[in-house]
Amino acid sequence: MRNRPNPFWFVVVIAVGFLVYGGSNWLRVEEPTEAELQRNVEANYQVDIARMRASAPDGQMDLSEEWKQKHRQAIRDEFLAATTHEKEVARSWFVVGLALLIFSLGRILAQPLFNKN
Repeated sequence: MRNRPNPFWFVVVIAVGFLVYGGSNWLRVEEPTEAELQRNVEANYQVDIARMRASAPDGQMDLSEEWKQKHRQAIRDEFLAATTHEKEVARSWFVVGLALLIFSLGRILAQPLFNKN
């Protein structure tokens, strides 16, 4: 009887690929510094204001300070949520790779137990 290679070695290779992909993406996502965050918030805030002015009938707007602060906070929260989402997606790839690796190595190591006659 010819000894066939275990197909779970192919799953190990796939799992390592998931681990590398998820790990590299996870490490590549950088948390923005406070200065970067403030620059991005202010730039997007100014774009939003310009867009609102362009759509206003007379080009004038009367915005309260409370509204301005809330709008800036909403933009900030959106930036932070995008970073968090990117990290979570990368982490999920990593976790899937880890689970596949554990499963496949467990099957490979347990195979001799199943083949005993």
